[in-house]
Amino acid sequence: MSTSSSSFTRAVSSREIVREIFRQLTLSSDVLALGQVSREFRAGSQRRLYSIVSFEDAEDCQTFHRLVEFVPAIAPLVRILNISGQFDEADSWSDLPSTLRDLTKLARICVVSVMWSSSHHGIGVYSRLKSIRCHTILFDSVQSMWDMLYRSSSSLESVDMGNITFRSQDLVATPQVADAVEPRLNMITLDVQTEDDVDMINVLFDPNQSPLRLAATETLYINEIAVQQSEKLTTAIQTLCHTLSSSSALAAMTFGDSHGIEAVLPPLNVKNISEFSFVVTLTDASRASPSLAWWTKNFNRSRPEWERVTITLQLQTGSSSPLHSLFPDRYQVAWARLDIALSLRPGEADASVTLLIQLDSEHNSEQDFTFMRDWFHRRLTMLQRRRLLYVLWDQSVTEE
Repeated sequence: MSTSSSSFTRAVSSREIVREIFRQLTLSSDVLALGQVSREFRAGSQRRLYSIVSFEDAEDCQTFHRLVEFVPAIAPLVRILNISGQFDEADSWSDLPSTLRDLTKLARICVVSVMWSSSHHGIGVYSRLKSIRCHTILFDSVQSMWDMLYRSSSSLESVDMGNITFRSQDLVATPQVADAVEPRLNMITLDVQTEDDVDMINVLFDPNQSPLRLAATETLYINEIAVQQSEKLTTAIQTLCHTLSSSSALAAMTFGDSHGIEAVLPPLNVKNISEFSFVVTLTDASRASPSLAWWTKNFNRSRPEWERVTITLQLQTGSSSPLHSLFPDRYQVAWARLDIALSLRPGEADASVTLLIQLDSEHNSEQDFTFMRDWFHRRLTMLQRRRLLYVLWDQSVTEE
């Protein structure tokens, strides 16, 4: 072996040893102390300490900004930035724009409980972002949110937004939409908690307004639609459904508790989707669930070659009556229709339907679950016969 080869092997072994030492450390104080031992450990210590940075208030941002001015090499190490604060602190984040411009390798930003204005936009950093998460945010305008998404459109892979508030509804940059890049989003997650969240959906999914082209989205999560039903909400969700129906890339869809909005939605084209997850809430056993009826229509219309279907049944009866008295014939018919719709699935590939039962406080015993399991085994006979059905007790959520 030559001298140069031997030196290279020793160098590689040395780097691996350093990495393994850092992998064994769990406390930040230990990582910091090790970085002070020698120059060889300093770089590894800084990468570990600054790959994820969190600002819990504007003072944290100011401190980090001063640190970067003193040690510029730290800024490119930051991959994930978490920002949280209070709305009334909006004017005190004066160092944030320059800090964002310094983070040349930033890939993910999470913003919670902060007033976000157009002055916070660092054009360079947004062009490299792969993930944006904004929750409980007060944007100074719709335009401010639009700019954030537009400037990151070329690199974006994941968007997670909800509980949004806009100080101003002004949106003036729509002419730029024609130039927006179509990102291939791995995931878009929405949480509809406010009226402004409805406006957010309109901005995202209306092709005449959206800063993103969403036809290539692969996974959609809607955690909850908690806004009171209105014509504006219905229009927004219909726009979302229309956009997604035209997508050939969408492979997985999750609908959380939508509080009955499905009753006014047209059927959705789900032909190309292979994984589904949705919620059925039983609050009044005298009528079928709008969610159950809507998803049955979707499966009947499109007949997708699904692979995984997960149905969460939320039992919210508000009654202490025995369960056998809460499942009338009409409800049996609704589930039988879904059974038929899912059994029309073409192909013989491996597939499964998982029914997760969340019992309420009045019915939360092993006996109650056994009744529910047996009830669905008798009603979903076609899925049961094909050995596609799994009925499980979800004990992670229990109604108080």
